[in-house]
Amino acid sequence: MSKPDLSKIKSRIKDTSGSEEPVEEVATEKPRISKKTMDQIQSYAKDVEELRAEEQAIEENRVELDELPDNVSPTQDNVYYRGTSSDNPDVRKSIEQRCTEMDFSDLVLTGRVSQTVPIIPNKFEVGFQSLLASENYWIERNAEKEATTDWGIRSWMGYARLAMSITDVNGKDLPKVVSKGVVDEVAWKERFDTVMNMGEKPVEYLLVNLNWFNSRVEQLYKNDFDLLKNG
Repeated sequence: MSKPDLSKIKSRIKDTSGSEEPVEEVATEKPRISKKTMDQIQSYAKDVEELRAEEQAIEENRVELDELPDNVSPTQDNVYYRGTSSDNPDVRKSIEQRCTEMDFSDLVLTGRVSQTVPIIPNKFEVGFQSLLASENYWIERNAEKEATTDWGIRSWMGYARLAMSITDVNGKDLPKVVSKGVVDEVAWKERFDTVMNMGEKPVEYLLVNLNWFNSRVEQLYKNDFDLLKNG
């Protein structure tokens, strides 16, 4: 048997080792953003742009006031005006210029203050008085006897406070209902019926002016306590 040709074997081994194919590099993919996340980013960006547009519009429409209007003041009370011919700041100002003065000392001496209010001079002039705590309590206690619903109770209490607050109309005194802290039921019914049998519009004017009167009474307290702070 002939011996193998070693040179051929070596040549074949060399060819095999040199024919190795190069290893391809595996490209690592960068992490991708999900569609849901991308949608959220785009939505947020849209909201930011809309907000900036709104802020710019507000800034462009801003009005700087050098002076406050005549019917507005930094210390104005929280009275609500309906803007009707009888319920607005100009009418209130005109009426208050004709009212009699009130004194805080009357509150200390008698527990109440009174004021004549010429709603329509020489035609509709009304006397108002602030209420005592006992009178307010009597109204609240009797409200449930006069009505059964929340609306009915609030409505009756509003008219009852009006009737209790009026002292006279065009110089004619209403019946006196309270004596030594006790309410005369018969006199009260007469007084209440007198007010409720007035026309709808006069009662509306009375309610508006009672609100303004109570605001002026509150202002009496404020003025005097402001003086205490400054003293």
